[in-house]
Amino acid sequence: MKAARTERDLESHRLTGPLADELAEAQSRAAAAQHRNLTAVPDIADDANANANANPNPDPLSRADVVGATPAHLALIAVLIDEANARLLWARSTPTHAVWCERRRDTKARSRDVLCVIRIEKGEIVARWSFE
Repeated sequence: MKAARTERDLESHRLTGPLADELAEAQSRAAAAQHRNLTAVPDIADDANANANANPNPDPLSRADVVGATPAHLALIAVLIDEANARLLWARSTPTHAVWCERRRDTKARSRDVLCVIRIEKGEIVARWSFE
């Protein structure tokens, strides 16, 4: 117990002055970097209640986080989302792939999130995967 207190005391004295300020700034930047891309995803039931009188055919991309997805890939994703009767939660893309998470309702009115990936060549989907 005494050794732990001594170690803690040494550490607290070691990190003082200009180095402590620099360390504190670096720690705050690291913490901000870890949390900047996290967003809460609302439940479908919340959306149904909020949009009871809204447009019956809303844009499937309107509430999704699509930062980092190209417009050409979003057009392909929108078609697939519509076919699956799902709601897009988020999407990202690279020059050759697009990945997104969609929320689907099953036959028992429960929702499940599905991660989907497509490979794109010359503007066409050449491969498709999904993970439930």
